Amino acid sequence: EIYSIIKILQIRSYLQLRIFMGIFSRFRKNEQKNNSESVSLSPKEKFKKMVPANPGIALNDDEVCLFMSDASIGKEKTHTTGYKSSGISSRIRIAKGLSVGSSNVHVTPTRETYWEKTPCRFFVTDKRFIAISQKGGFNLKADKIIDMKLNADAVTLYTGSKTYIVFMTSEDVHRYKELWETIQSLQRNGIDPKKLLR
Repeated sequence: EIYSIIKILQIRSYLQLRIFMGIFSRFRKNEQKNNSESVSLSPKEKFKKMVPANPGIALNDDEVCLFMSDASIGKEKTHTTGYKSSGISSRIRIAKGLSVGSSNVHVTPTRETYWEKTPCRFFVTDKRFIAISQKGGFNLKADKIIDMKLNADAVTLYTGSKTYIVFMTSEDVHRYKELWETIQSLQRNGIDPKKLLR
């Protein structure tokens, strides 16, 4: 379960854990609270408000959706943008319209790397990481994730054999991070987050 992953990661350096932690779903506008109200909420209250009420995804028995967001699955691609040549070329004219030459010219392609992004709906439950898309979606068990990193606009999941990159808005990445930190806070106080949702 995802809560077990958090406990394992607590063994790693605290700084890495701070970067690592962070789950939560997008609030609907009418559910949003201003910053002063959210600061006053206890971790229990915050956690309950973060969990989506109707995620719109089929869940297994005893499974809880913790996060959902519109996102994009990223795939790194490379394409050729041009060619560069280097070396020496020389020609000697022997007669009108006739010349002999030699060259030692090398042509190398110039390549550029970019992200191909496929729209998806991204969900995190207490048991799985799911991206539903017309192309390149995934359904990963939480215990298969060995590491996770957050950037300003993306979450990267590592399984050991494969890397999955999910691009989101910076607001959704922040909410994702906030949920992880709330779960961590509850666990430090001996509270099982899942029991709060029953």
